[in-house]
Amino acid sequence: MKFQAEKFAALSDSSFSVKVQYLPYNDPVLHFHDDYELVAVLNAKGTRFIGDSVSEFHGDEVVLAAPELPHCWQVAGVTNGKNPKALVIHFSGGFLGERFFETPELACFNSVLKQATRGVLIRDESVEWIADKMDSLLTAKGLKCLLTLLEIFENISVNPNRELLANAGYTNRTSGDDYRRIDIIYEYVNQNFAKVVDLKEVADLVHLSPAAFCRYFKKTTQRTFFEYLKEIKVSHASKLLRESNLSIAEICYASGYNNVANFNRQFKYVKALNPSSYRKAYREG
Repeated sequence: MKFQAEKFAALSDSSFSVKVQYLPYNDPVLHFHDDYELVAVLNAKGTRFIGDSVSEFHGDEVVLAAPELPHCWQVAGVTNGKNPKALVIHFSGGFLGERFFETPELACFNSVLKQATRGVLIRDESVEWIADKMDSLLTAKGLKCLLTLLEIFENISVNPNRELLANAGYTNRTSGDDYRRIDIIYEYVNQNFAKVVDLKEVADLVHLSPAAFCRYFKKTTQRTFFEYLKEIKVSHASKLLRESNLSIAEICYASGYNNVANFNRQFKYVKALNPSSYRKAYREG
């Protein structure tokens, strides 16, 4: 995983930026912007990082992220038999005037912008409509372009199925140096979660004692290191349960657990189902 601070370049004839990106496999860029980002992730599955939220994603979804909210998608595979891609819009809070979103007509969407500090997720039937509108913006010009964007804002603001991703108490207090350290830790975990992870070995990577490392990780990510490690292990186990015919015991050991009973407890804590029930529920649709 890589850390990157990004700025968007608006076109000379547009007040916001629209682009399409074809997504790589296993090469996420943990990044943030000075602007809002609206992204439709299509034809992909993997792991989503938004603030302090680490979750699996599978299929098409739309996320609105506020300025300075770190985010990325680690793509592990495809859905729909198509190449994974992202449609991305960047806009500043004042791109239509400093008080534009405070007008009565935009009050609903202004509330959504405030929720975006935690990341707003949409994954219902409206995703296809939003993605089609975003795709049309790639070629739209002038007033039509702006009106289409406002249509998207309206659709999101009235959607009753919005989900918030980062925890309610999440605040981003992370500096660029912190991100580079966290990047090193995330990379280590992604490569080594299937074996016994040595806390001292991880702490040594960022030149901290184990105790100082645990405090640092909790302060920076608002979760303990072992909570994060558990999420990554369970995410990998979930993928194997869905996509393989390996036994529960085989998946347990392949996900970095050495005790099936403990694996079952940890999996149920994260997923609210034990591994066999999760597999059965997925296969029965």
